[in-house]
Amino acid sequence: MKKETITISSSQGKKKIQKDQILFCKQYLVGTLIELTDGNHYLMKEKLDELSQFLQTDAFFFVSNRELVNLEHLEAVFSDQVLLNNQKTFRINPIRKMALLRRIGQEVSL
Repeated sequence: MKKETITISSSQGKKKIQKDQILFCKQYLVGTLIELTDGNHYLMKEKLDELSQFLQTDAFFFVSNRELVNLEHLEAVFSDQVLLNNQKTFRINPIRKMALLRRIGQEVSL
């Protein structure tokens, strides 16, 4: 099976990265940061909304308006945070948490 890739522009030129290697994407004022499983980071000028169009897959979830995580690397969901397998945590509000739990098929309780 062929791995899905996206092509990004970096300071070293164009680079293809596999979608499943993306841990998370975070929007900043100057662009969007992408962190990969190998520890590499890329800062793109595109906004997170634009980037998310290229990542259209059930594996990615907006935990906030500025943060998109790859659910393939989700380790745990806590009361107000999610934890990725690289030990990074992201805050999540109750409404998004319920949507996330539904997405990953866990029992939702209030």
